[in-house]
Amino acid sequence: MPQDPVTLQVNSPEVGYLNIRNSPSTSGALVTQVNDQTTLSALEPEDAVRQKVGQQGAWLNVQTTDGQTGYAAAWYLKLAEASPAPASPPEPAATLTVVVNSPDTPLKVRSGPGVQNAILAQAPDGTVFQVLESADAVQAKVGQQGQWLQVQTPDGVTGYCAAWYVKLAGAAPVPAPVPTQGPTTPVSTSYGSLSVANWEPAQRRAEEHGDLNLALRYYVPTNAILSLVDIGGDTDAGAPQLTGIFAPTRAPAFKATYRVNDWNWGGNCRGDPIEEPEVTLVDLAATPGENLHLPDRSGGDVGEGYKALVLYAEAQRLTLKYTREDSVIAGYALHVENIDVDPNLLALYQRLNNDGRHELPALRAGQAFGRANSDQVGLAIRDTGAFMDPRSRKDWWREY
Repeated sequence: MPQDPVTLQVNSPEVGYLNIRNSPSTSGALVTQVNDQTTLSALEPEDAVRQKVGQQGAWLNVQTTDGQTGYAAAWYLKLAEASPAPASPPEPAATLTVVVNSPDTPLKVRSGPGVQNAILAQAPDGTVFQVLESADAVQAKVGQQGQWLQVQTPDGVTGYCAAWYVKLAGAAPVPAPVPTQGPTTPVSTSYGSLSVANWEPAQRRAEEHGDLNLALRYYVPTNAILSLVDIGGDTDAGAPQLTGIFAPTRAPAFKATYRVNDWNWGGNCRGDPIEEPEVTLVDLAATPGENLHLPDRSGGDVGEGYKALVLYAEAQRLTLKYTREDSVIAGYALHVENIDVDPNLLALYQRLNNDGRHELPALRAGQAFGRANSDQVGLAIRDTGAFMDPRSRKDWWREY
């Protein structure tokens, strides 16, 4: 008898979705995208599925719930768990309502829980949504960065909205959400801010911007050399020296290398991994809990003795910019991943971001901005928007 197909589940919480392609390679044409936690049917024998699932570099032939077939990266899949016994029905949430808390920009309602999903509607500040989730889920999610709520708009559109831009109906206005993760104590006594040069209204929210929030692009492992590399070409005497992220400074110990994904601005979605240079993000060895600091550069103050602006912050990542513009188009930018951002810095960023980004947090050379939350810290460095190789000795690690 033919065996029932093995059921798989998408396991891509950081990005929120998975690409299905027409061949087992990132160069294969995109067939469709499926959201995190979506179930798929494997079109390969069970033994092959069990050998491949979760394995870097392996691909599985799969079928989506709507019948589309293609290949999915096996390292973003897991075996679906058996269905649990039916539980008692959750508390109905039909009577729960939330209010849009986004005074500067209409809130988008999307087809799924993530910024990569299609926009179904937009609602101005003060709009009341009916929530289609349990009361416990609503209470846990409202106001929390990174959480999404299933809602229905006043004109009957059903979709998902960012929970950090809504509040419970009848509740008093709330400040920017307090991070749920991060250092238990601050690493710096205070943080300042600077006005943004050439300010213009943002075309999209920072958390939905592929140049600011690296979680949208994300990155894939690559087997490149784990040491400094000597690259030809000119050298900028004013380039940031990444050794300054640690105090005291030390030679880098690379634990892993990655290729950051490109960004499709036309579709506002993630593209394929950037091919040149071969490495665009690294994990540096760190001591859990050690303070992390802004790397210095020669000259290049952005005003009042500050060296960089914070263009994006969430509990475990930062995007820093060594000029005063609210973009990565000109000058150097630094993405720092898998850290615990100082709660005071995060709160300041969230307030200024909610106030329209006329000002943004500013950091001085060597100022601490957070702590390592594990034995490695991710770094990506950009010059005039382009991702550079962070292993380059002559550019970022001249002491070594």
